[in-house]
Amino acid sequence: MAAGGDDAVLSVADTGPGLTAEQVALLFRPFSQVHDPPDGRPRGAGLGLSISRRLVEAHDGRLWVESQGLGHGSRFVFSLPTTRTAHVEAGASAAPLAKSP
Repeated sequence: MAAGGDDAVLSVADTGPGLTAEQVALLFRPFSQVHDPPDGRPRGAGLGLSISRRLVEAHDGRLWVESQGLGHGSRFVFSLPTTRTAHVEAGASAAPLAKSP
C-alpha cells in the first residue's frame, strides 16, 4: 500500500493469463466474465468487480485494472482518499479520517 498525494493506493498483481483491451472494457460490467474456464462452466455470477468498484467509488475512490495484454498478467489497483471532502453534508465538519499507528 502506498500513499499517493491525499490517497491511499493498494494494488495486487498476478502472473495469470492477462487481459486484452476488449476484456478490460467489459471487466467491471455487472454479470460479465472475461475468461472461459477449461470445463466451459462459468464460475461465480460476474458481480464481484462491479460491486467492488461501486463500493470504492461510494467512498470517493477509484478501482481499475492494468494489463499489458494476454500472457502478461494483470494488476488491480484501488485508491481511497485519506481525508473526507466530497460527501460532507452542509454544516458538517470535514474532519480527517483517523490514522492508524
